[in-house]
Amino acid sequence: MAKLKVRRQQKKFVYIHNDLGNAAHFHKERIVQRHSAGDKNGLALDCMACLIILAFSVEAQFNFLGLKIVPNWYERDKFSEKQKKIFKALKIKPDMSQRPFVTLVKLKEFRDLVAHGKPIEVETDEVLVATNEELDIFSGLRGSWETFCERDFVEQAYHDVEKVWEELLKKSGLQHCDTLTRGDHSISVIEKISDF
Repeated sequence: MAKLKVRRQQKKFVYIHNDLGNAAHFHKERIVQRHSAGDKNGLALDCMACLIILAFSVEAQFNFLGLKIVPNWYERDKFSEKQKKIFKALKIKPDMSQRPFVTLVKLKEFRDLVAHGKPIEVETDEVLVATNEELDIFSGLRGSWETFCERDFVEQAYHDVEKVWEELLKKSGLQHCDTLTRGDHSISVIEKISDF
């Protein structure tokens, strides 16, 4: 077998925000289909998975934009710092109390609640006058993160994230094709070295 002296050139651009966005889309569509079919068994768990992935995709999108438009980007900064740097670089002042941008705040809150997994322990001893419905002992067993795990919020969050992403891309001057994972590879033979 001959040995060759070659020149190998390659470029690769792997952007995880695409994979996370695809996963969020897959889960969102599954939630919509299951809800439409009346299949609600474990639907909140699908919502949780979708929101976690969606929150991760937002941070990955900001990391992508930061790499492209912010000098000396540091992906380990706090998310709030990343947002400030991106908004400043794009010269936008979003109203973080209104949709679609408030959804980024809510997703971050949800992400932190789930990621940090803080136990909740509450003891109550009280005398009440109430109906049977009001005494539902399980009504108080929901974690604060579970209020996010609703189909309506998942769909809203997904669409708001898409809207923010489109706005940021437009302001950045980047095209969709610039955001895609891609690469190229070439090998050029310089010379044959030896035969075995």
